[in-house]
Amino acid sequence: MKSRTRIALALTTALTLAACGTSPVPTYYSLSAATPAAAAATAAAGVRRVVIVSTTIPDSLDRPQITLRESWGRVSFAEYHRWSESLKSGIPRTVAAQLSQDLGGAEVWPSSQAAPADAEVRVLLDVTRFDSSLGEAAQIEVLWTVRRGTTERTGRTIAREQTTDASYGALVTAHAKALGAVSRDLAAAIRALPAAPAR
Repeated sequence: MKSRTRIALALTTALTLAACGTSPVPTYYSLSAATPAAAAATAAAGVRRVVIVSTTIPDSLDRPQITLRESWGRVSFAEYHRWSESLKSGIPRTVAAQLSQDLGGAEVWPSSQAAPADAEVRVLLDVTRFDSSLGEAAQIEVLWTVRRGTTERTGRTIAREQTTDASYGALVTAHAKALGAVSRDLAAAIRALPAAPAR
């Protein structure tokens, strides 16, 4: 009887240790263009190629975990909810995909790597705010510059998108919609640039 009790106790201990050793599996999220282009979107005159040559983000966001903004200025890091790529790559990729639509199908590269040297417009992005409030909203602030030849325009886009529910997926979708506002402002600024002089 005692041996059976010892065996049962050993099995219970083993199962408990196994359960304690099981870690949650992280869920990964990716930004994507989420705002449909306007039906009448047309390419800016003479603009066929655009390249986002530079993107900067705060050091506090340069991590795989989704950073959550909490009350009283506190932040936390969602250890098991992560970005599938760095935001420094995901943000310009998402803006480039949306900007291509907003410019009526122009080719837009998210970085200078592999981009053509003869791109008509160059874009610089400085992300100063990328706040995530679970179950509430996504809020971003981006300073941007567009250059065509020797002419440039600068601006700032502030966008806040409510989440549809308290899930991380809804939060990521809200961020994608907010980045759509950045793209629309960029498209308007690019259209306002004077055409480059003929060579």
